[in-house]
Amino acid sequence: MKRIVTLLLALLLICGIFSNTYAASSYSIILTPSETQLEKGDEFTVAVKIVNIIDSKGIITIRGKINYDETSLTLLRIEQGHELWSKPKYYAASKYFIQDRDEDRTKSDEVLFKIVFKVNENSIKNPSISISELSASNGDIDIYANTASTSVTVGNKPVPPSPSTSPTTSPTTSPTTSPTTSPTTNPTASPTTSPTTSPTVSPTASPNPTTTPTDSPNPTTTASPTQSPEPTKSPIPTTKPSEKPGNNGSGIINTILPNTGIKDNTLIIWLLIILIIIAAIICYYKIKQINRKQSRH
Repeated sequence: MKRIVTLLLALLLICGIFSNTYAASSYSIILTPSETQLEKGDEFTVAVKIVNIIDSKGIITIRGKINYDETSLTLLRIEQGHELWSKPKYYAASKYFIQDRDEDRTKSDEVLFKIVFKVNENSIKNPSISISELSASNGDIDIYANTASTSVTVGNKPVPPSPSTSPTTSPTTSPTTSPTTSPTTNPTASPTTSPTTSPTVSPTASPNPTTTPTDSPNPTTTASPTQSPEPTKSPIPTTKPSEKPGNNGSGIINTILPNTGIKDNTLIIWLLIILIIIAAIICYYKIKQINRKQSRH
């Protein structure tokens, strides 16, 4: 009986280890456009980067589907990203790509590849770009990730306001002209010698003040700077994944990358535990029957 209990505990421990291994593997994909404000006819690049890899072995292959608004954007080419990742194979008819690493697996944040787009003349204001149906592999299991998306704004690029060239003329200070003080002339005293007629010196007339000062010119006002247009808001990216890949007449079949992993690990683990318990009970009764036969003999 003790042997059966020990065997069951060992099997449960193994199942728990496998469950933790499957549940811990994850990663994320982010899309970064080289420009967000574009005009019709412009070309721009979107970098596809893998980040936050959590796996005991690392990632060595990845596949997915590139989605974009074909009426607004034209995919010109796909360029290589990190030097250790090969240039992805892209199937234009189905929009699927597959890519692997030239050397061993990686756990680092790396740019997988770059997509070069051109803005069409009949583009909408906010075309979006996304990568869905992401599936990476560490060589043993498939690891899935959520859809990554981004968007750009198409329109007239904002023009920075130009500085005013008109000089600002400060008003001149009005001169204040104060009148001159009227001189007062006292008559000379009469001499003590023979009296002479005291001359009466009439004082000179008070001078008139100077002319009225000229009015200062009105100051010129500076031109108000033109306001820059308010940027448009970025749309909420769509997160609804596209349909699963299949043989849709494009020549691409479902075996682009073999699915060797398990999507629902919990269900299979519970099935394994139930089968182990049933096997242990059968072993217990077999051992009990053998012990009974041996006791009779």
